[in-house]
Amino acid sequence: MRPFRRGIAAFALDSTCHLVRRWNTVGTGESDLGLPTVANDVVFSVGQDPYALDATTGRLLLVLRDAIGPSLGKPVVANGRMYLGDLAGNSSQLHSFGIDNAL
Repeated sequence: MRPFRRGIAAFALDSTCHLVRRWNTVGTGESDLGLPTVANDVVFSVGQDPYALDATTGRLLLVLRDAIGPSLGKPVVANGRMYLGDLAGNSSQLHSFGIDNAL
């Protein structure tokens, strides 16, 4: 088995009830500290930038480069939008991104 890389990984049970790693990705940068959210077979997370992965393969689907400042929160996905908090500056902000047509 390949060594685990820092980032997000997907696991499944095989026919003998052993845990098998399906994929592992390092995300978009050094600071992949966000907690992932899964909605509609897509994994959303925040690293250096917010990003989306195919939940089946781990393939990178979308990166929102320089969209927000540092964010350690978990993305919230609802009604075709991804919501993220921004920790930059002296005030916190909530950002909303339309994702239906971007994936």
